[in-house]
Amino acid sequence: MLYYLEQLKRCGYEVLLVSTSRAISDASVEALSKVCHTVCLRENVGYDFGSYKAGIELLKQQEAQVSRLLVANDSVFGPFNDLQPILHEMEREDIDLCGLTDSHDHGYHLQSYFISYSTRLYESAAFDDFWSSVDLISNTTDNFKQKIVHNYEVGGSQHFLRTGCSYSVVFPYRDVLDRLFQRTLRKLEASRLPNSDIVMHYGELVYNLNASHAYWDELIDMGMPFIKRELLTKNPTATDVSTWSQKIEESSPYDVSMILEALINQDAIENIYPIDIGQALSVIQTPEDAVDVPLNPALNKWINMASVPAAVPFRFDDQFYLNNYPDVAAVVQAGDYPYGLAHYRRYGFQEGRKCVFKRVVKN
Repeated sequence: MLYYLEQLKRCGYEVLLVSTSRAISDASVEALSKVCHTVCLRENVGYDFGSYKAGIELLKQQEAQVSRLLVANDSVFGPFNDLQPILHEMEREDIDLCGLTDSHDHGYHLQSYFISYSTRLYESAAFDDFWSSVDLISNTTDNFKQKIVHNYEVGGSQHFLRTGCSYSVVFPYRDVLDRLFQRTLRKLEASRLPNSDIVMHYGELVYNLNASHAYWDELIDMGMPFIKRELLTKNPTATDVSTWSQKIEESSPYDVSMILEALINQDAIENIYPIDIGQALSVIQTPEDAVDVPLNPALNKWINMASVPAAVPFRFDDQFYLNNYPDVAAVVQAGDYPYGLAHYRRYGFQEGRKCVFKRVVKN
């Protein structure tokens, strides 16, 4: 994150950092203070929009002179390239609202991880009306993330568009889709040629509405300076990200080891240590057994630079499997199987049921 903040400062921005981290040390605050104009610590309530609102309220209270407001979060890794050309495009005087990417998922919106507001919009009643309407939705509320996305990410974009403000997107979904569709058309035409061995698959004609996840590589080819952090940790869309390090290295001088060092501290690190389930099951017989998974070979060149281990032990997450499949939990409770792994080895693997292997943390 420090590198990200340094790049924003280099582009002429005064950085107001709002952090909800409970683990932030005095030394970290001191290091951040060298880059940031202000460091504000708060409770983690309201997710990103709670912190956005806190920062905006502080600016309003201080009556800060804002020539352009950039609202961003740490849900991405990067930037891979110089941000100045992109920020210059986002700061056009005829544009009131500009995002890096947009999405039609859950309704049309500019994705909120990196949005620029003009002075006109910042000083408008529409701006104040929206941010005063943002409630701090607790993370204990049912479906709180979905509510925040619906009410504030989608709702915020729709609110400002209804006021008639001018808006733009640096890497619009329609451009991503056009590139993908043109490539598919070329492949279709090639498949019609005599003796062609090209076979089209159904998935090639199905398009995902969230480009920052599904088409991360296409975006990087277009000049996108970030990759979503969640894509390399939880990967909720099960997107193929096996070439992420090569793609970044090919497109920029960015030091990929910074991402590796961040990922190694995450709970979900399967994209660094890819697990072959069939091979793992040949080793793991009980929930207490562990299998040593080697580092993704594509990342070997950074192993010393990032100080990551050559292999990490994983074990089958029995509780996840039982929680995810009540029918399995029922037969285990009935005594038909001693634990969920036994069912997975017998039936679940062949049935394509989802399982999770969790990293074994040694004391």
